[in-house]
Amino acid sequence: MKQGHVAIIFMIFYMACCLLLFLEQEKYDAVVKEKQRIEHALLNAIENTGREYEKVLFETDEKQQQFFVNSFFEALYIFAEIFEQKEKQQSIMMHVPLLVLVEEDGAFFNYISEKQDENNAMLIRIWSEKIKFEYPAVCTEVQKKAIVAAVLEEVTSYIISNHNYIASQYGLSYQFTAPDFLGNMEELPEFPMLFVVFQGWPLNASGNITYENCMDAAVFLQRVQEKLSIPDGIPYSEMH
Repeated sequence: MKQGHVAIIFMIFYMACCLLLFLEQEKYDAVVKEKQRIEHALLNAIENTGREYEKVLFETDEKQQQFFVNSFFEALYIFAEIFEQKEKQQSIMMHVPLLVLVEEDGAFFNYISEKQDENNAMLIRIWSEKIKFEYPAVCTEVQKKAIVAAVLEEVTSYIISNHNYIASQYGLSYQFTAPDFLGNMEELPEFPMLFVVFQGWPLNASGNITYENCMDAAVFLQRVQEKLSIPDGIPYSEMH
């Protein structure tokens, strides 16, 4: 083989490698951008829900719960720029397996359930009854955190398992996992808290890269109750 032919083959190989690297970099950049976009939408949605909480501060549990679901998802659709795209709204809702409202004496869990009518099945979001925390007569903060964490872990694991089954029936193969809500908190924060769990969102067009890190964002709703005493410009919601 002549030297010139070898050089041409080398250049073709080199250019092909450069093209592949360029395409891989573009793919990586797109995934990072989509991840940032969805996280921005989620955090803004839950922060917005915290700000709006004052509207139902003195309402019944039922009205507060309905507010949390409506407020969060409406804000999520807006920040995710899918407010008028019903199909994408249904899709993104499937990737929120759980909302948890945690009060001092117990927690309510909002999750997706399958409802059967005469003709077909449909998916709805429902709230559980309050799952009580059973504290001993004398209970330290460390013990209280352990009790709350144990209840959240047990109930969430059951709900996530059921969500995996429902999701698989609707063509979603991602395996959702239960989050560790309080693991990063040194002390048990003040009540009430609202947690939103989000997982499994596809980060590229082919759907083979997903948001596999479990994102659980919390807004500590007692900040809303105290907001009249907080100077302007200081946020009263927190996320972790």
